[in-house]
Amino acid sequence: GSRGEVLSYGYSLGAYYQRLVGSVDRFVTPSEFAADQLIRMGMPSGRISVIPNPAPSDAFVERSAAKDGEYALYAGRLSGEKGADTAILAAIEAGVPLMVVGDGPEADHCRELAEGSSDVQILGRVDSKELVRIRAKSALALIPSRGPEVFPLVALEAMASGLPVLASRIGGLPEIVDAKQTVTPGDVGHWADAIREMWTSPGSRHKLGEENLQTARARFDKSKFATDLLALYSSLG
Repeated sequence: GSRGEVLSYGYSLGAYYQRLVGSVDRFVTPSEFAADQLIRMGMPSGRISVIPNPAPSDAFVERSAAKDGEYALYAGRLSGEKGADTAILAAIEAGVPLMVVGDGPEADHCRELAEGSSDVQILGRVDSKELVRIRAKSALALIPSRGPEVFPLVALEAMASGLPVLASRIGGLPEIVDAKQTVTPGDVGHWADAIREMWTSPGSRHKLGEENLQTARARFDKSKFATDLLALYSSLG
């Protein structure tokens, strides 16, 4: 809210930028989307490498249990750019039970939206062990972001948990989630249709959950991340 602060910050950043670029051999981003943003800001494209972040080891499961899931899951910050309200309104319209895990500035608004609906339960913040338990009973994960996510960890965790994922077609999410699992950001009707279709197709949930689990093992395993990063270090000599 301060013009002076913005100008001061911008000037300092601009003055430091050339020193920063000159002292770094290679910049590493977790997504092509993030790399493109840096290039738009003037970063030399030949100095950027993309290495996806890994999923936590404890998120991986043996096999998908999405076929027998009891509800859809939204896990994340309750703020405008995350789109929790889209998930709530779409689940109510679709008539699909939804668990909402998280807290944030939109928490009260989310509770108001869910008031009177037996389909939506807002659990607030939970610890990591409880979240693992909740995911294990989920049928699908919802990531309805309205802002351009760089590379959200919640998507990797859901895939490693063997869940099908409905994610907004925005930012770095399409690099993580297969196109058939992406949805128009903020379009409640489109989200409701996608949720309903997946909810009523247990076989499809199982198939997508298994595919996501295999993708997570192949692309987002910690050992692959370490191998790719070490290879980059070696290439820079």
